[in-house]
Amino acid sequence: MTRLKVGLYWFGNDLRLHDNVGLLKAAAEVDELLCIYCLDPHWLSPNRYGLVAMSANRWRFLKESLLDLDKQLQKLGQHLLVCYEPTVKAIFDLASLHKVSIIYRSRQTGYYENQQGLALQKNLPLVQFVETDTHSLFALHHLPFPLAKLPNSFTQFKNTVEQSSVAKPQPPVDFLPSSPALKTNWVSRFPDYSISEHEIIFYGGETEGLKQLSHYFASDSASHYKNSAMNWTVGGIQVNFRLGWLTAIYQFGKFVLF
Repeated sequence: MTRLKVGLYWFGNDLRLHDNVGLLKAAAEVDELLCIYCLDPHWLSPNRYGLVAMSANRWRFLKESLLDLDKQLQKLGQHLLVCYEPTVKAIFDLASLHKVSIIYRSRQTGYYENQQGLALQKNLPLVQFVETDTHSLFALHHLPFPLAKLPNSFTQFKNTVEQSSVAKPQPPVDFLPSSPALKTNWVSRFPDYSISEHEIIFYGGETEGLKQLSHYFASDSASHYKNSAMNWTVGGIQVNFRLGWLTAIYQFGKFVLF
């Protein structure tokens, strides 16, 4: 009897089904698929300077994004596993338990994220690791220069790449293999940070991101974005959306969700 090919999709800042090349690839290549997000406990503890990794508002935004992703996955007969333990240990344990043969994730640029990937490759030498570009308008191989010669300023970068072709957004995932793991009540363990309603300016999740995208391009804002990019008015409040949904909008569907 042929053994099922089990894959693991490691979600990070790509909490979406739309235009997710890696998730589409996973859906086409494996028989069973684990969809996981790792919430490392050290995010909850202050560092040596007494600072925490994320504010209450960011925790809320992340929770909404994960809930929305889980809801979309369940429509396809899947579910999200949220692991509350160190990332390398969580993925190693799941990969070992379910005999995972291939791990998918978005290409990372952060030092710690890449160190985690290297540690897993060392601990799981028989597992194949696949990374795809999902966080940026251009894939690495689309750049008209080697990464070592990246321009020193954004203006130089923009002038160099603005005539380059951009890959069309991929359709949303409409099929996923089933998960070999049981569904868990991950929401009950999620950090609880109370926020008053007047502090909430925009909400997390792919569904909300798509609404923002449609709203933006339904107006003429894109035609004079240099004058309007920095500040929008939401409920009478001037908001800098460059740190929120505006980044996603300018990346034509590449949603950086938190």
